[in-house]
Formats: sequence, structure tokens, C-alpha cells
Amino acid sequence: MWEDEGSERWYRFQVMFPQDWVGSYPKWDELGTPASRNNAGSIVEWHHDANGAVESGSAPLYIRGGDQFIEMCLVDQATSACRETLQLAPLNRRHWQDIVIHAKWSSDPSVGYLEIWIDGVNVLPKHMGSNKYPGMKNYLLTGLYRNGHIGDPNLLFPDGTHVYGTDGTPGVAYVDGFIAGKTRDSVLPPAPATSGGSSTPPASGSASPSGSPEPTTNGGTPVSTAGVGFPQGGCSSTGFQSAWLALPLFGLFALRRRRSAA
Repeated sequence: MWEDEGSERWYRFQVMFPQDWVGSYPKWDELGTPASRNNAGSIVEWHHDANGAVESGSAPLYIRGGDQFIEMCLVDQATSACRETLQLAPLNRRHWQDIVIHAKWSSDPSVGYLEIWIDGVNVLPKHMGSNKYPGMKNYLLTGLYRNGHIGDPNLLFPDGTHVYGTDGTPGVAYVDGFIAGKTRDSVLPPAPATSGGSSTPPASGSASPSGSPEPTTNGGTPVSTAGVGFPQGGCSSTGFQSAWLALPLFGLFALRRRRSAA
């Protein structure tokens, strides 16, 4: 799914981090400084296409789980480092967190913007800024992408002890129910009808609306997911409403190593 200059889209998906999720690791080239940490990697990113050439540098946008927060990194193309790191919401382990993103994709900081809701709360009001690179398209990637030095059994602290064991330091995160569409309504499930036959958007913090089955654990126990709520005057896309695209991504993503923005 390609995103060109000026395209506008809505996305919705759910993420869950297990109880033993580790959101940061010792920074491989600063092992003598305990406070220096490297993020554990992204689970959703919008990468850049080099128009047929070999891609280099970090992607324009990463969403990741830190030690305490769900974070978003917006990258400076020149340095491949985060120009902005935004703490979007507390990371609630063993809880499905529902994420809705509204994006206007542009390399022009006066045109591009992002809006984000997590569990029905507007955690990022309209945030202006570039979110793609000039002359390139964005494309969506999901999976656990992290620095290739994480888990390296040859890394040693200054005292000679090993930073990691020999198991590769596996990481686990879950993504479910990815949907993309041209309008807000195209990514939200139908609201339950009221006694009068009309329907209203679910209130923030409510249970998952009917028509959107709650994710379950391996044991079959439903995991509560808050509904998605929007202000009545909120921004929405204009133009023709396309049919939503559902990507069945639930499950454990294989670990792929790569160097991403710090």
C-alpha cells in the first residue's frame, strides 16, 4: 500500500505487549555508561521507497513500545535519527491497546500531519510536520524491527561480562486487525443501534462495539479492548469512501534485525 505526496488515509489496529516485554537495551557502543539505552525496535513503521534504488537510512516514521510508553519516532532524513520522539500513551502490558491514526502524507512540514487515538483518547491532536521524504513514496511494514546489536553474544561490558546470553534475546509483540481506509468511518466498526434505531459512536473507555470481536488469548479468554471515541467535530477525510482493507496480522511476528533510528 503506497502513500504518495499529499495522500490522506485512516488506519486502525491493535497491539499487545506481553508482561515480560523489554522496551530498551544497553546501547552497544556506550556499554560503559549504564544510562545509555537503545530502544527495543519498532512494531509498525512507514518506510521510504527509493524509486527502484537501494533504500538507505531510517524510515520516516516508527511506532514502538518503550519501557513505559507507546512511542512514535519521526525521523530526520539527513541524520537518520529521531527529530521528534513522542510518548503517545502508557504501555499497558497484557492489554490490547486500540490505535487509530489519521495521516496526511507529505514531505512539506506545512502540509503533512498526524492525528492519533489510543483506546479512544486523542493522544496526539493534529500534529503538523513532514512524515515522508521528498520524491519518495511511503509503504507500510509491520514486524519487530530492531538494532542488529541487540542479542549479540560477543558484546562485553567493560568488566568483561557478557551483555547478552547465547539465545539471541528474543522479543515478542502482537499486532491484530489492521484496517486502512479513506475515511474515519471506513476503519471503525458499526456502532450498536440504540432502542430508537439510531447509532452513535462508542464512548471513550467503553467495551469493544458489536461487530468487532474482542481479541482472545491462547486460552480463549477475551481481552478487554476499549472502544474508539472521536469528538463530533473531529477532522475526517473528504471525497469518495473506499471499502476498508483488512490485513489479518494477528500472531507472533518473526524477529527481523535491522538498524533503526535511535
